[in-house]
Amino acid sequence: MKDKGNTGKRGALTPLDVFMILICVICVAGVAVRAIVGRDASVPAPKPEQTEYAVSFELTGARADATGYFTAGEVLYTEDGEVFGTVRDQVSVTPAKIFSEDEDGRLVLSYSGADNGDGSLVDIKGTLTLEGFETDYGFLVGGKLYIAPNYELTLHTSKTTANVRITGINPAGE
Repeated sequence: MKDKGNTGKRGALTPLDVFMILICVICVAGVAVRAIVGRDASVPAPKPEQTEYAVSFELTGARADATGYFTAGEVLYTEDGEVFGTVRDQVSVTPAKIFSEDEDGRLVLSYSGADNGDGSLVDIKGTLTLEGFETDYGFLVGGKLYIAPNYELTLHTSKTTANVRITGINPAGE
């Protein structure tokens, strides 16, 4: 005799089977997204190609003997030791502007005696050549360090450390 107690169709999908398969597909998709996005939940963006830029800088109120530290070909480094850029041959040195009050309380402009060698102050202006790219919110040197006009940062040479102010950023050909 045949067993009549188990007459259901074998192989048909029930709603519970469909639900379990859907849960498995969602889990696999979640693992794939996590692998692509990463732990910090940010989608890796392709970095633009870095090109050469000319960045003008200004160092105000430096000691007169610092002029020899910013010569053509001198490499400047950031505080963490990464190469920032190389000084071009366009470095100008002028006596530093000094503002003082006269007896009436008005500001009077005078210039430091930079040529007498007694610790006088100078203003140094020059141009650096460096690699980077522009973004929607500014310029990134080497794809990492943000700079903009009027931005001040500490840079190092092999001989000194100085706080410079960025005065302009242009593609190298301009």
